[in-house]
Amino acid sequence: MSRFRLVGLESVKVGAVNTTTFAMPSTFTTITNIVPGTAVLALELPTKNKYYVEDSDYPDIVMTEEGAKMVEFSTRDMDESYMLLGFGGTIPSTLVWNAPTASRGVVEKALELVSKNYQGNQFKYEIPRAEFSAGADLRFSNKGANEPGVLNFQAEVLVGENSTGNVSPIVRTQT
Repeated sequence: MSRFRLVGLESVKVGAVNTTTFAMPSTFTTITNIVPGTAVLALELPTKNKYYVEDSDYPDIVMTEEGAKMVEFSTRDMDESYMLLGFGGTIPSTLVWNAPTASRGVVEKALELVSKNYQGNQFKYEIPRAEFSAGADLRFSNKGANEPGVLNFQAEVLVGENSTGNVSPIVRTQT
């Protein structure tokens, strides 16, 4: 039986992208109250395009394209700082969030995901650059609802390039 298992989530952290070196930031916002089962780092299978020639049932050429690498997670915490992180806008005073009045454009963030310790092993995934967006399912009913309101975050992993070349888009360390 393998003792190296990815079991549970200890933390999700979001920080600013260092657009010069693509090093991981030293300051993060920790997202709390993660909905169980929603945190996923998906490394999709490559897609294949097959090109055929007449009179052959087999492809002449197969072109592969790398699959997307995505992070998804949800929180039940409706704190205004999470609304600002996910949707932009302003926080004019305590406990108040104002939605933006214009398009937010592309938002990039660095992410750190840490698994729970399982049999003395823990994994940390560092993503120095990802396109970051959010959505929400804000349910106001507490009777008969399958799920109370949640903020949904999604990030598509991107490759950064610094003065020495491409930077690894995901670094996993085991402790």
